[in-house]
Amino acid sequence: MRGRALLLLCAAGCAGQEGTIQIELVTAPGSDLLERIERARLTLSNPSEVVEAERDENGQLSLSLDVVAEGESGFARLEGFDAGGDRIALGLSAVLPVAAVDAAIALYIAPPLSFAEAPIALEPARSEAAGTLLQYGAVIAGGRDADGDPIGSLVIYNVYDHQLQIGLDLPEPRAQITAVSGVSDFIYLFGGLDGDGDPSADAWRFDTSVSPAGIYVPLVTPDSLARAGAAAAWAGNETFFVAGDPPAEMDAARVTAIGDPVSADGAAAATIASITAAQPVLVVGAGVGTTGAAIFQSGALREIEGPPELQRNGCALLALPDGRLLALGGADPAGTPLASGVLYDPATAAFTVVDDLLTTPRLAAAIAVTSDVIVVAGGTDASGTARADAEILDAADLDAIDVLPLAGARVGGLALPLGNRQVLLASGSDDTGAPLGRLELFTPAE
Repeated sequence: MRGRALLLLCAAGCAGQEGTIQIELVTAPGSDLLERIERARLTLSNPSEVVEAERDENGQLSLSLDVVAEGESGFARLEGFDAGGDRIALGLSAVLPVAAVDAAIALYIAPPLSFAEAPIALEPARSEAAGTLLQYGAVIAGGRDADGDPIGSLVIYNVYDHQLQIGLDLPEPRAQITAVSGVSDFIYLFGGLDGDGDPSADAWRFDTSVSPAGIYVPLVTPDSLARAGAAAAWAGNETFFVAGDPPAEMDAARVTAIGDPVSADGAAAATIASITAAQPVLVVGAGVGTTGAAIFQSGALREIEGPPELQRNGCALLALPDGRLLALGGADPAGTPLASGVLYDPATAAFTVVDDLLTTPRLAAAIAVTSDVIVVAGGTDASGTARADAEILDAADLDAIDVLPLAGARVGGLALPLGNRQVLLASGSDDTGAPLGRLELFTPAE
């Protein structure tokens, strides 16, 4: 019973109502991390409370926090220390309601600043899947199995229990489908490659709130907009920009071509975080007009001037915590992987080239940003070798933090930032080209 731990967050309201959040600790399959924890510290951010406990003579860790149930939200944090007092484990929750309710959640525990396998894996293994975010986790849709056939699966990795929720299968199997979400419970899915390997123009709105496994509503889309592997970005309200040639606009009912003749086959990200406004979307890459950069807003697309370093293929565009956007990764028109990045400041509409951001320039890496760090995982280097490591950069100053090992090589995967500041790696191929079922979680240092 050495690895047992009991964590309770108890909330009592002024009218005598009480609630308890039971917190289970989970870790990577086969890990002995929980068994090595001799002392644990549980912290709640709001209201600010801390409690510590050591293992008792029966090998149990029992921690309980009693707080006032004010209906506010906070984050739980679990730190584990070994017999020598070193901090060896960290677990982080997504936002919790501090209220008189009963609930059960799981905290994924891992060494600080590390990658480790998630408690669950994707079945079947898949490459060429799409991913997007929900408030309570991340969606993984479609893909290609080991036989090369497109997959119809849609699952949600739930950050509150670190398990997979099985959604209703896609109306048709698709590889390289586009998945995008905004602030509602809807997921939008567009295009992809069908069973014959042809680009599709099918589009669906998937309502995750409908029990038990969601429901699909088809969108009106002309066949001329068929595409696969297109980037997309939220453009305010319930509208989305979809990259490609021609670029398209998607809303809750239809997908339509954007009237401007400018091509926009590149990476895309919103430049502000407004809930209702028609917010600008920046699009960058070698397939974007003649300059490598354009702005989409209120149904119109216009080219803007950008540095030559934006002429890159396969890059990611990240919305940094301070409001700037960063184009990172990819290759130049000659196919050479790029170590540089390009910053865009919406306040000044100015680009800045940042040289040598990556220690190892790589193609087809899984790239994501959290409130703290940028994760650049896997991919292939200039020699074509599949990488089994990840570079971690500071999201504020872009300084290198560390290079961390992965459980194995991952090429063309997804990096999905979760609501607890961990990053989920999913899909992709290993160094033999076989699709991956392994899920991995990045845990930050603090």
